[in-house]
Amino acid sequence: MKIIHISNVRLGANLGTGFDNMPSEKARIRGQELLESFYGVLSYAKDNGVKTVLVTGDLFDNTAVVQSLKKEVMDNIAKSKVEVLYLRGARDAKFDVEPEKPKNLRVIDVDNNWTSIELQDNVVVTGIDLFRATTKDNLYDRLLLEKKKYNIVALYGAEDFVQWELLKAKAVDFVALGGRVAPDLKEQKIDSRAKYGYAGGLDILSVHESNTEHGFFVLDIVAGKMTRTFVPVAKRKYETVTVDISGAETTKALDSAVSKKLAKVSKDNILTIELVGQYKFDLQKQIGVLQNKLNADYFSVVIEDKSVLDFSELAQMNDISLRTEFVKTALESGLGQGQIDKIVEYGLRALTGETIEI
Repeated sequence: MKIIHISNVRLGANLGTGFDNMPSEKARIRGQELLESFYGVLSYAKDNGVKTVLVTGDLFDNTAVVQSLKKEVMDNIAKSKVEVLYLRGARDAKFDVEPEKPKNLRVIDVDNNWTSIELQDNVVVTGIDLFRATTKDNLYDRLLLEKKKYNIVALYGAEDFVQWELLKAKAVDFVALGGRVAPDLKEQKIDSRAKYGYAGGLDILSVHESNTEHGFFVLDIVAGKMTRTFVPVAKRKYETVTVDISGAETTKALDSAVSKKLAKVSKDNILTIELVGQYKFDLQKQIGVLQNKLNADYFSVVIEDKSVLDFSELAQMNDISLRTEFVKTALESGLGQGQIDKIVEYGLRALTGETIEI
């Protein structure tokens, strides 16, 4: 018996805001790629003899998903003929799959109670929506499992949200969890019989997931024993590239420093470039121009300027000028160093007649 375990798919998510104002066209492409990742799971199941896909939360992003997208997803599930068991999560807790729900999509917990679905080879999936359960009294006491079955319990929530002690000695074999982006590449132990594991996210959805694996798990159950295999899916990775621009005296030198750091970076990835170090006042960074140029070559690039102005020479000058007096006044203001750096940078640029965008 093979089961695919996925979570945190979030179809219909607004990726433009999730990726620091990714251009709308790129965000649209990423949204389509999320769909393709999910459809890829259905194709994998069909091609590899997997009859059941278990979704432990957040198949959709929220209740505002457009009707056309919901219908498309339901149609593709129907065409796949793969049985999809769907436990809603926090993001799609109120999501209504009716009336488009195909026969091969079964919603776990339709009446705020434990729902058991028996599969082949004595495998049983039992789950409940912990967020929607109206009666939480004796919740775990009401979890009744047969010891002779291979029992998978489907839950959604953080580790501290699950009452692990009450799951012990319950004839649980595996707790399939959703509600966390990072997957458990190795299942965790509950008691002598039971283990648990988070599926993680199917595909990358946020800049905060750059060091996280994305994909799904195949649960292969033979003679009461399970082998759990991770299958990576994400087409792209989010990557932060740090570039020290200290010593760059011209725009060309700055651009060259960035290009050198990007030499071995995949152009398919989603990049944040952090500029750090100290730069001289005379350096014209032209960050907007550079970002537009890089976005033509890479899938998506955002430049974050964390470099600071090196005004030490100005602070030591003894000449009487508006520029020198401005720098000295800022240094004696008592403000934090970060604030002083920005005030001096913007002020000096304003004194040259440059239009400042804050």
